[in-house]
Amino acid sequence: MASSNTDREIANVSYEEYRQIFGDSEDENESDIDFEGFSNVGSGDEESCDEESDDYESEEEEAGQQWSQTLTNINVNEFAGESGLLKNFSENAKADEYFLKVFGNESLDVIVAETNRFARQSLANKPTRLSQWKDTTKEEVKAYFGMCIIMGINVLPKVADYWSNDAFIGNDALKKIMPRNRFQELSQFLHFANSHLTPPRGAENYDRLYKVRSILSAVLKNSQEAYYPGKNLAVDEGMIAFKGRLEFRQYMPAKPTKYGIKVWMLADSSNGYVLNYDVYLGSDGKKRIHGLGYDAVASMVKPYMNKNHHVYFDNFFSSPILLEHLHMQQTYACSTVRCNRKGMPECAKKKLTQAGELVQAQKGDLLFTKWHDKHDVAFLSSNVSPEEASRTVKRTVKGQQVEIVKPRVSDKYTANMGGVDRADQLRSFYYAGRQTRKWYKYLFWFAFNLATVNSFILEAIDKKKKRP
Repeated sequence: MASSNTDREIANVSYEEYRQIFGDSEDENESDIDFEGFSNVGSGDEESCDEESDDYESEEEEAGQQWSQTLTNINVNEFAGESGLLKNFSENAKADEYFLKVFGNESLDVIVAETNRFARQSLANKPTRLSQWKDTTKEEVKAYFGMCIIMGINVLPKVADYWSNDAFIGNDALKKIMPRNRFQELSQFLHFANSHLTPPRGAENYDRLYKVRSILSAVLKNSQEAYYPGKNLAVDEGMIAFKGRLEFRQYMPAKPTKYGIKVWMLADSSNGYVLNYDVYLGSDGKKRIHGLGYDAVASMVKPYMNKNHHVYFDNFFSSPILLEHLHMQQTYACSTVRCNRKGMPECAKKKLTQAGELVQAQKGDLLFTKWHDKHDVAFLSSNVSPEEASRTVKRTVKGQQVEIVKPRVSDKYTANMGGVDRADQLRSFYYAGRQTRKWYKYLFWFAFNLATVNSFILEAIDKKKKRP
């Protein structure tokens, strides 16, 4: 995303401005999520390619503490949170109990009511079909979603194939649950909000995600209330594949999924449990004091500040000012970083040529590390002390095997950055949902699959806890 001159004027902010960005999480009660729905950012160009806007060299150092190549010890406080389940489950709980804790019984009620409403609205001018329509129930909707999960595991080319009379193709169990025509009827009218109450564009309460917001918000709220994460968290972006026309669809040529809906995500690094997410609706044209990446990380991490969590993210988001502000909120961070970001030390410009070559600089409790492996890799961290022992690894250089020193920060980043990737991998194993022309259904299936994966993780944790 091209940045304006205003976006590039990253000056020092006052304490009050800082609080406006990050909020104030010092009250212990705020560690429980106070979620009020997704921020309604404004219009983005269709098929736009969003990139961080802070890629430029620093013209002057910020006032205050300066970078130094004299390294001192960095104290890292112990994690102050208590990881684990926040909900109680019955002694012999089954999979559906865990799923409903995340997806929510209220969400099922909404889907039943709005699916029946939408079917009757759609068939109002078709009296013959309207007379044949039978209102769905919560039990039928649960059965429908169960069938969708099975279809995600046992993938066939067409929905109709599950009802095939061919013994090698058809699924007898699904045939017994629901007729094909009824399944397709529910798929057609599946709905999550009253379309007749959609706020008009330009209205004060206009909301691009109105058609699916209730489900997205419920799954997020329930996920946060069911589990508190461990020390290490990962922030990353995800893409929901979608090639139809949509004003906030993104085009990212470097990603495996090039067209789709971008979602910011926060996950527990140890198991892939998704703790926070936000649909990116495009540039809002407003001034971003520190850029898009800064705002994304700040919004994702805000509920978990002041507990000495360690947050990991890549160079799309990273900047010295972000790590410093996280540290002010008792939150440590570790990230790769682009060496032309504002506020970087002078040694960031140095080109390394020898395998294992290393340069470091320190600014208070912020450590910059640049290391040459097959190419230069730069890190910013506030959770790694220069005094922590590095390890020796073997590399092949010009046909000869040599030993080089690998900095500790590289191992920490590699071990803990994959939380969101792990969540995406798990979602791909149990994907439910079929292709449709309705963009909001893609967002629904994203939330549904995320709830499925989170419920599997809850079940695994609960079973382990109950194991004698």
